[in-house]
Amino acid sequence: MPERFADKRDIQSSFPWYGQDVTARPRPSVFAVLCAILGLASFDLLLWTCSLKSLCRVVRKWPIRQRRHKETPAAIGRICSAVEKGCVWYPKKAVCLQRSAVTTCILRSEGVPARMMIGVRSMPFLAHSWVEVEGSVVNDWPAVKTFYCSLLSQ
Repeated sequence: MPERFADKRDIQSSFPWYGQDVTARPRPSVFAVLCAILGLASFDLLLWTCSLKSLCRVVRKWPIRQRRHKETPAAIGRICSAVEKGCVWYPKKAVCLQRSAVTTCILRSEGVPARMMIGVRSMPFLAHSWVEVEGSVVNDWPAVKTFYCSLLSQ
């Protein structure tokens, strides 16, 4: 059974860089950034050669490792920062779907039970993807759930 966060507010306060202080951003390792770039390229290739359905299948089947960090919010922050930095160095523009798929898979590889969410908005029609851990958004604005109706959870 996965360890639960003591309080949902702990998760939100652990990720202050979304719309707030950018100096509080956790520093990812070079290896984590390289993994993020490789993941972006892999999911880019998968989207180009196959389909959204294939990408969702890969994310859905990605296993959650049994190990868990003692400082889970800090580990989530480092991984999200690594993916953000990987997007900066990636030669193409990474769409939210790629970013969310990579973030979900890396978090699961570290033992964090992450879920990739895909949502839509009807007026104007927009689609968006983000990552949640135990119901809290970790790689986007916390209020993203109020703008989009969740269609799919991987």
